[in-house]
Amino acid sequence: GRVVEGDAWIQQSDTTGLDSDDSAYGLRLNFPNREGLRGGLAIKDIERNFKPALGYINRANVRDFAADVSYTHFLDSDRFLSTFSGLDAQRISSLDGGLQSQIVMARLLRLETRTRDNIELRYTASKENVSQAFNLYEDESRAISIPVGKYSFGETVLSVGAASFRPLSGSFSYREGDFYDGDKRTVRGDLTWRQSANFVLGMRYDWNDIELPQGRFISRLLGITTEVNFSSRLSWISLIQYDNGSEVLGINSRLHWVPRAGQEGFIILNHNLQDFDKDNSFQSALSDLSVKFSYTFRF
Repeated sequence: GRVVEGDAWIQQSDTTGLDSDDSAYGLRLNFPNREGLRGGLAIKDIERNFKPALGYINRANVRDFAADVSYTHFLDSDRFLSTFSGLDAQRISSLDGGLQSQIVMARLLRLETRTRDNIELRYTASKENVSQAFNLYEDESRAISIPVGKYSFGETVLSVGAASFRPLSGSFSYREGDFYDGDKRTVRGDLTWRQSANFVLGMRYDWNDIELPQGRFISRLLGITTEVNFSSRLSWISLIQYDNGSEVLGINSRLHWVPRAGQEGFIILNHNLQDFDKDNSFQSALSDLSVKFSYTFRF
């Protein structure tokens, strides 16, 4: 059978000011389906002075509209499991009128094997209204900024991925297209080695070649993650990350201990090293050590 799911919500941040613009309204409809056609749409208005009692909002005084439709077909094949195609769209506009941002993503084809490996081709068309100029890149000799204006750009992405259950897994993607009033190429890859249930090593590398009328630059991001599970109650996770824009080498290391249900402790180290003079000589810029323990009382 076919089922349509939906919900609507209205939230008022101040019940004493019913005439003020401090509310949020929303409506969402879903048409879920594991195979065949599925889709949904959602719309919400967040007024200018809305302040949620818990959490936060990214934008206020906006109307956010989102819709998606897709089709999944399961294949009668010993090697391939399914194909997937779809269209996702989101448009955010000001309640006073005028577009803020819009993105339409066409998932042209996603092919998945029975071992959960996949390959995907998609195209993304974006529109953005930049109301305030901002710096996209800055070094010791120049700053490249995005001026105020309306921009339309598109990007094509090809990605492949290997299922995570394998001892060695990962993904690779290549994307190319317009970027504001210039061009951008991106290569992204990650690799994970699961040596055992006790040790996991991961690596990620991002490379971006961006060319704008204001200039060209290449940004790189490298990350290495280690996960050591001494037991089901004690683990140690570390992340080392470097980017050539800020010339910061960041280290985050966390020891996690769960002596029993409802109790857990953390020892967390954060340490940043920075190449201030851009001469491959790193100096300590930030360091902190935190110790936390939580205990849940049940009664």
